[in-house]
Parts: sequence; structure tokens; C-alpha cells
Amino acid sequence: MQSLLTATARLPDAARGENDKILHANMEYVRDGLYHFTFLPTIAGSYNVAVLMGIVLEEQRVSITFSDETDRSGSFKLSFDGERVTSALAWDTSAADLARALRASLVSSHLAPTGVLTAQHLDGIRVSRTATSAGFNFDITFASFAGDIEPLSVVESSLASTSGSASISVSEEVKGEAAHIKSARAPLV
Repeated sequence: MQSLLTATARLPDAARGENDKILHANMEYVRDGLYHFTFLPTIAGSYNVAVLMGIVLEEQRVSITFSDETDRSGSFKLSFDGERVTSALAWDTSAADLARALRASLVSSHLAPTGVLTAQHLDGIRVSRTATSAGFNFDITFASFAGDIEPLSVVESSLASTSGSASISVSEEVKGEAAHIKSARAPLV
């Protein structure tokens, strides 16, 4: 695995409130191990800035299961936090369509324009699909996120089978890990 560096900025406890967001930086390699991180703060103030290096990539699995292969139908929606929700996806959606929906939900959220998520993060959402006996497993790797991230959740499902049951679940297959590289308190105005 290549090294993944990420930087986040967060207001100290006393200045938090409805603006309590972790901002992710755009990262640019300069030279000789020097990187330039750019943030877009949501409010002026001094932020705690932390640089992390990804050690283990986060992997999650979305499993769609039907009791048999007869007349399967329906759709589902996933969310990162209950707020950032994908469009409805068909029960037999492709890996590429699921990846696009996850990226689109992040881009359309109020968080993307404020620098909470960057193009680097969006490009690092990778999805593969494997057929099971009567459904699919979607394995999602968050290749541009350093550390453990909140599990996806199913916020809506209309999966059905005329002759049996249908279910969808999300599991964390590999917990992401990051190593702390450096912290600083920096005014961002």
C-alpha cells in the first residue's frame, strides 16, 4: 500500500457548536518530503490541525441477500451519517453505479464545498461486487481516508422477493487505522 497522508482541522472544544466539523485538506506534494495542505475553514478562529498517515485502509461490505432467486426486486439507499444519502439504487446495481452514488452523495452534501471532503477523498472510494447464491456483496474500500471512518448505514430499503425474504446489511470488514504524524494549533482566517 502506498503511503496515504491526510490532514484535518477542527476547532477546539470551547469554539465548537453547530460549526463542529472536521475539515479535510487538499494535499499537494511540494518536494523532499514536504507537503502543502490547504483548508477552507467554516468560521474564523484557531484550529487544531493534525496530520495522519493511513496504515490500514477502511473496508466495509454491503450484503444484499434474498432467500431465493425468484422475482427479486426493490431498491436501497445508503448514508454516511444519516445526512449524506445516496440516490435509490436497484437491488442488482453495478459496483460502478454504487461508487458513483456514494461520491455524488458526498459532493451534493453541504460538507463538500466547505472543504470537509476533497476530490482526493472522492476518487478513493472503490467498490467491487461479488455474486452470492441469491444476492450480492459490495466491498467498499476507502482508499483516500486515513483511519477508521463511520460505518455506512441503510436508510431506506424496498428489497423484496415474491417467494421469500430479502435483507440488506452493512459490516465493517477491516477497521481503518492511522498513525499520528504531527499536530499544531493554527489560526485559519
